[in-house]
Amino acid sequence: MTESGHVKKHYGMLRFIAGLLKVLAWCALGGFSLMALVALATAAGAPFPQFREAGLLGFFLFVLYGVGAFILLYLYADFIRLFLDMEENTRAMRKSLDMLLQEKGQPTPHDTALSASAPTPAPERVIRLPESPSGVGDVPPVAAPPTISSPSSSGDGPHTP
Repeated sequence: MTESGHVKKHYGMLRFIAGLLKVLAWCALGGFSLMALVALATAAGAPFPQFREAGLLGFFLFVLYGVGAFILLYLYADFIRLFLDMEENTRAMRKSLDMLLQEKGQPTPHDTALSASAPTPAPERVIRLPESPSGVGDVPPVAAPPTISSPSSSGDGPHTP
């Protein structure tokens, strides 16, 4: 974290695009509103009823498109900001957890990941076999073969053929 308690902001171009999308959303709303007013004025001064109906239809379509364009562009900008804020909050959380671990004197996950990337020799494994009870040889006793049971048996013991 910086001295002010905030993490450094990354992804400047995405922040710029989110701001530009918000400006474009307002421009689209204003532009479509202007076109809707022109369509309404055309409908009001139309000499024929067909032009009046077309002007009213144009008014409603421009209002609908304007509101839709505004909502979509503003929504895209807010989605970009949402993901940028999630990244920033995740990075801030990691840094604060690293600082807490350093205060306790424990290695941080970031430090252990760096040290884990260095190759370390594998520990040697020694397997010791149990000594035979008779003490006659170092060959372990042979296990008894498993018993075979019939699938039709009710589980009351091994089945003999």
